[in-house]
Amino acid sequence: MKSHRTLLPTRFPIQTRINKNPVDLFDLLHGLYDEELKSHPENSYLRQHSSPGNINNQIYTFAWYLRFLPEHGKILDWGCNHAPDSCMVRAVFGDDLEIHGCDFREPDTFKEFDKAARLSYQKLSDNVHLPYEDNTFDAVIASGALEHAVFDYKSLEELYRVMKPECKLIITYLPNRLSYYEWIKENISKKDFHPRRYGLKEIKKMLKHNGFLPIEGSAQIFLWEQKLAALGFKKNNKFFIKFLCFLFPVHLISGCFKLVAVKKDSM
Repeated sequence: MKSHRTLLPTRFPIQTRINKNPVDLFDLLHGLYDEELKSHPENSYLRQHSSPGNINNQIYTFAWYLRFLPEHGKILDWGCNHAPDSCMVRAVFGDDLEIHGCDFREPDTFKEFDKAARLSYQKLSDNVHLPYEDNTFDAVIASGALEHAVFDYKSLEELYRVMKPECKLIITYLPNRLSYYEWIKENISKKDFHPRRYGLKEIKKMLKHNGFLPIEGSAQIFLWEQKLAALGFKKNNKFFIKFLCFLFPVHLISGCFKLVAVKKDSM
C-alpha cells in the first residue's frame, strides 16, 4: 500500500497514488472549475483561477506542503473560499482526515467544490473569532487568507487558540511586498492588488510574536520545477534548482510567499 504522502511529479499534471488508485489532481480541479462556472459564468475570480497555469500552481503548492499534514485528525481550511485545497486534501487522504472550512461566503455558493471536499463548512460572522473550541485542529491551512484578514495579528492569535500544541500552520499565497506583479496591478492596472503585503522576515517575526515557530519559508515560485518537468525530468534536482535561483534570482520579486510554522507553548 502506498503512503498518503507519495506524490509523483510527472510532466503535467502531478499525480498522487493512494491504495494503488491514481488521482489526477489537474483533472479533478479542472473539472470542478468547469462545473462551477456553469452556475457562475460571470464569476471573474473563478474564471481567473481556472486557467491551467493557476491550477498547476495550486497543485505544486499542495505538493510542497503535503508532507506537513497529519495522517489522521482534524484540519481547518481557514478562509477557504471555494476550497480547492480541501478538494486536493480529500482526494489524497480520503476519509482519514476530518476537514473543516470557514469563510464569509454563503454555505451553498460553490456546491461542486464543497461536494468534492466533503468539508464541514461554517460561515463566519466575526472578523476575528472562529466558531471552534480551543485545541481543536491538528493542522490549519491558510491559503490566500491572512492578507485579507482585517486584523492579521489578532487572527493569528485566534488560529493559535483553536490549534493543538506542536501542530502546523501552513500559509500560502501571502503577497510579497517586492512583487513585480503586485506593483503592476497597483500602479498600472490600478485594480486587484493587495493593499497589505509582507516581507519574509516580517512575517516570520510576526508568527513568532503570536506563538508560532517558523520551520520553512520561501518565495512561492515553481518556475524551475515546472521548466524541468516540461523537459521530462521525473525528479526535481534540488541542487540544480538552487543554482538556477542563484543565477536568476527571480524569486526575490515573486508574487507571494509560502510558510509553515509550529504552534509552541514556549519559545
